[in-house]
Amino acid sequence: MYSRFAFFVGRVVEGDEVSLNQALQNEILPLVRAIPNIVSANFHFCRNLEAGLPEIYAVLEMRYASQENAEASFATKEREEMRNALKSRLAAFRGKVIHMSCDMI
Repeated sequence: MYSRFAFFVGRVVEGDEVSLNQALQNEILPLVRAIPNIVSANFHFCRNLEAGLPEIYAVLEMRYASQENAEASFATKEREEMRNALKSRLAAFRGKVIHMSCDMI
């Protein structure tokens, strides 16, 4: 199993948290789950971070059967559609999205 994580490092403009959370859950997550080769995908909304950690708003976890399956999904039209939709929804987000990929053992 292979996992890829997208860390949303930053904060949401005050007053836009509910609408962004709803968009991520109801619009973006179904698009992520429609990307070929994804076994499962979930958003995790951070509530309690240890002192000294960067301000992480949310984490998108995507699981694949293998690294090769993950890499193959990067070039799909479904992924491009999801990325475009996500960009349009991040106007209320002040920060950056960084990625980490891991083998699961």
